[in-house]
Amino acid sequence: MSAGCAYVVSIAEGSDVTLNYGSADWLGLVRIIEQRTGLDGEKAIQTAKAKYNKRARVMGADEARNHMLKRAHDCDREMAVIQS
Repeated sequence: MSAGCAYVVSIAEGSDVTLNYGSADWLGLVRIIEQRTGLDGEKAIQTAKAKYNKRARVMGADEARNHMLKRAHDCDREMAVIQS
């Protein structure tokens, strides 16, 4: 989840979407999870990127982009809950 959010939020930032929490916040969370669990955070981010690239091929670039931007807003709400 956090790796996917790190990826989609970074894309949203490049699209000038205003969010309360940026990709740096999500990358920090990925690193914390990585340290505590031993999971490979970079691999998880690459997996999320591949998932969205596949979605773009299947659904079309515009629809995939719209889905990513919606997901970025969802991630923003999730981070608010995590921070509280």
